[in-house]
Amino acid sequence: MWSWEAWLRNIFNLDMINTLNSKWIRLLVFDVRYVTSFLPPILQVLFSEFSTLKFVVQAIPPNIKTTNFLTNDVTRILPKGNISPQTTTTLGLLARKDFFTNYKIRRAVEEDNDDVVAIIDRSSSTLKQIYGEYYISELLRVEGTSRHIIVAEMDGYAVAVLIANEDVNYAVLNESFEVGPFHGFRTVHDDDDFYYSTELKRHSLPPDESLIELFAHDHFTPQPSLSSYSQGSSSEDIIIPNLFTSSESSSSSEDEWTLDPSLDLSTLMVRREEDTFDLFGYLRVGSQSSFLSTCLLNTDAFIPSFIVQKTISKSSSLDLRPTKEVSDALKKNIQIPNFPGQPDAFALEVLVSDTNHEAAAKILLESAFECFNNKNYCLMCCPSTEPPQNFLKDFVRVTPRNISVFPHDLFILHRSTIDSKMDVRISVEEDSPYIIEFLHQMMKPSAIFRQYVSSVQNKNSEFLTLIMTCENQIVGLAVISEHVDMDYLYAHYTLYKWIDESKHGGDTVGTLENFLIYPVFQRYCRYFLNQIHRLTDFSLLTYAVGFDDLDSNFRDRPLLNCIHYLVPVSPRRMPDFDPKFIEESCFPPNSVTETKHVFSLFVSMVRLAGLKRIEVNTRIVVIGTGDTAMGFLETLVCGSGPDLLVTFNNVTVVSPHGLPFYREISKARNIITVTRGQTAYHRILQMNLRIHVNIVHGVLGAIKRKKKAIVINELTLLPYDYLVLFCGEQYKMPSLRQKVRRKFSAFPENVFMINTDSDVIQVFNKMQKYKKFLSDKKFMGHDFLIVYGNDIRSVACLAALIEHGIPPNFLAFVEPTNCQNFSSKTPESPNLTFPDPEIAEAVDKIIVNLGVKLFKGFVLDDWNISTENRVSEVVIISKSMSVSLGCKFIFIYAEKSISNKTFEAINKAGLVFDGRLVIDSRFCTNDPFIFAAGPLTKYSRKYQADHKNHIYYNAQEVGETIGRFFREMLIPESFKSFEKSSTKRTYPDGISKFESSLPDFHKPIVISCVLPGEIHYLSIATPGKHVPVELMMTSDDYGQLLVTGDYEHLERQGYFRLHVNRMHIVDSMCCLSKEVSLNT
Repeated sequence: MWSWEAWLRNIFNLDMINTLNSKWIRLLVFDVRYVTSFLPPILQVLFSEFSTLKFVVQAIPPNIKTTNFLTNDVTRILPKGNISPQTTTTLGLLARKDFFTNYKIRRAVEEDNDDVVAIIDRSSSTLKQIYGEYYISELLRVEGTSRHIIVAEMDGYAVAVLIANEDVNYAVLNESFEVGPFHGFRTVHDDDDFYYSTELKRHSLPPDESLIELFAHDHFTPQPSLSSYSQGSSSEDIIIPNLFTSSESSSSSEDEWTLDPSLDLSTLMVRREEDTFDLFGYLRVGSQSSFLSTCLLNTDAFIPSFIVQKTISKSSSLDLRPTKEVSDALKKNIQIPNFPGQPDAFALEVLVSDTNHEAAAKILLESAFECFNNKNYCLMCCPSTEPPQNFLKDFVRVTPRNISVFPHDLFILHRSTIDSKMDVRISVEEDSPYIIEFLHQMMKPSAIFRQYVSSVQNKNSEFLTLIMTCENQIVGLAVISEHVDMDYLYAHYTLYKWIDESKHGGDTVGTLENFLIYPVFQRYCRYFLNQIHRLTDFSLLTYAVGFDDLDSNFRDRPLLNCIHYLVPVSPRRMPDFDPKFIEESCFPPNSVTETKHVFSLFVSMVRLAGLKRIEVNTRIVVIGTGDTAMGFLETLVCGSGPDLLVTFNNVTVVSPHGLPFYREISKARNIITVTRGQTAYHRILQMNLRIHVNIVHGVLGAIKRKKKAIVINELTLLPYDYLVLFCGEQYKMPSLRQKVRRKFSAFPENVFMINTDSDVIQVFNKMQKYKKFLSDKKFMGHDFLIVYGNDIRSVACLAALIEHGIPPNFLAFVEPTNCQNFSSKTPESPNLTFPDPEIAEAVDKIIVNLGVKLFKGFVLDDWNISTENRVSEVVIISKSMSVSLGCKFIFIYAEKSISNKTFEAINKAGLVFDGRLVIDSRFCTNDPFIFAAGPLTKYSRKYQADHKNHIYYNAQEVGETIGRFFREMLIPESFKSFEKSSTKRTYPDGISKFESSLPDFHKPIVISCVLPGEIHYLSIATPGKHVPVELMMTSDDYGQLLVTGDYEHLERQGYFRLHVNRMHIVDSMCCLSKEVSLNT
């Protein structure tokens, strides 16, 4: 079917039908009882879903006399020459205009006031409440205004209205959004000053003589520059947009009650707060932008290059208004381009249609450009909390700047994207000079250019280049290759959720190497992808995002700017296969056992053309990056099912160190990490959430509920629509008997408390500087490296130090089994060192045998600090004695609690705090826009369910549950039937409604780590509140305990302990092994 357009043109003389505006009926199955009535409703839905669709075509074979099923609206098309339909193939043509109401589009008159006001009032009553019932008539009465009001009329009544204004505040838009790709919504001017926010210089094309000869044809002329589409942006930042501020204009009306024509109606329609808009009232800390909705050719152009490191003094009132110097510094770091050309845009203020007349909105939108013949851009803003509208599919969302304070999202529509002739074809050698012009707008075109040259010069090339044209000008380019290891992808990724393996052979799968498109044509990404499938015969296209592809310093290609039209595929949980324990005949193939470089996988399928897709622009701010937060983010952004693709454009993560595990770690650093459930280093890299979310490096300082914003680093405000707190608990300094004698800082230099993987990296980088001295007896003297704590992480830290090369005789392990330095809740916590006393005893013996000094039952009482702000001596005490230890470094794994800053922010915000942050069954606090989960929280006392608090359950599962809840809450009602999950619950008899309504968690609590002596430990336990083993064994309902192996001689045989409860269900298991490595 490659040349069916030429077939229609040559045989049937149909020039108006093309791949963009038509679809073919391939299969039609119906009940004969409804032969004359079933098709019109189907076609109406089809035309409404695809805004560019104008024709549906049915090929009718010869000798088919009747086509009643095609309805009376079908047009029978005969080939040229009037050949009899009995002897040749004919066409049945169904046109869009025959299935929709024909509206009369005209300018509004004063008599339309009642109809128009009624239509607008059904969507928003704000204008009517402020200006009365005749504001449309008053606007029309004003002469010389730049505002246009047009209506769609049917049967003498206005059923849809559009209000557009030529007054646009270009300066505000330029400061708030990345308008470079759209040339600032102005015409081209010689004095245009377009900055790049990075220091990178434009890369030239490869100076290859063979390539120069390729394009040395005299008959080629340069392609006209699409200057209004030039340049590109790579990133999507945190969205905080607002409406257009109209320029001042005078009113010629003498009536003092006449509505001011300069008033921006759109601001009144969508404003949710009474406070005025202040451009620099909000400031933003340095952030790493999401790459999800990048829409520019140049993905390096707008990478954030500023980080605010200055802080101001604390204020009890938290009125943290930045100084003018700080504001100027922020604006200086982000270079704002200057476009002095003529204005080239108009603002869409109101677009409303009556019920059952939504199709009129698109017709009005197309007609709006006729009112502004000299303008090419239609600008519109929409609140981020509003559900997605159908007509927004034709618009392109503009990326905000890092310092943007615009409270709404900005969308644009270009004149060229309306009813233009679009085409996609395979590139040929004659396209070369035009492609050079196209690629010259990139920062790094060399790699793509080499792929293109290979595709047109070498007939056996692995690459294939396709181009998309608009009115015969190149507006998009894609490079496809055939090399795909599908066996590896099937084994390591959950492709089975999206495709049928039996239907995609080796010759039908390709790889998207590059995909570039001008930003104003972003709406045609899906069309471009569909045509790539059609022209290449690839039913499946894959795209891999490597670890370095998100780093502008290392990547050689831009991210695909169609990535949000692709489906993210989650990685599988892969087990370890050890040849020692698996027979050769049963060993899996290499595609299963081998591990290639880590990458995130995206796919495009033929069926994606009919897959429903929505974009959610709600501003979701997530505080924390622990296991609960990671489960939430994975479910939110990668939880789409095969029937609905949901893209969350505006998710922001706030964390001091960004997302976890995004740096290569050494073996020692890997040992110090205690793995819990699915949160493994390899899996997090495969998910690569940096593609989907924005990252702000900072600490939560305050929550301003009235402004719906949080204070970051005590300096800047970050607005939100929904705030989700996953702060969790951190290790804190133990309470000392005496105050520190010499206090040079709040934290001595040689005291470490490891809470994140970034802390691990910083600690071991610092340890690396002293590594050769820590093995020197003269340097160490009588000092020790002290590990203090009774958490399992403290034992893993001890093993990591030994692996790092620290002699065990220089290590001291202090295990405070007494509780005088810990809260009363600590013994109940599920993260005590070892729940099995026999395993705890075995580990103690291993530690002593290695030569480590073990102090069991001691607590930290005091320390001395030297003049260099280092702890030089540590005093530990037990019930009967006191010991002083010289200290080189000390690692503290003592009490865990909510940080003081987090508690202060929660408390001053007025959120209910009862030992922990109080939430209800839907994870909501007493503020309907603030949610929380994880160890930070507890259920309200009305549930009487302290035993169901999140601290006792699998953190990953808790995060997944709140992620599913958010998807259900934010997906519009009309799309919920396509979601694969539901949160409906029933209430069993005998259980209260409050307790039954709490979410249920079933996944086990999995803990694995490496202990001293290279002993591998694994524990799997039933979720729920921890009960000491000694107490459980005294109960008659304890069940049966199965034990194998010898924990005292692990070098001979491992130790395994299995507990089966009285219901014959496995309740817990734990094991020690010296040989097999564990991978969760």
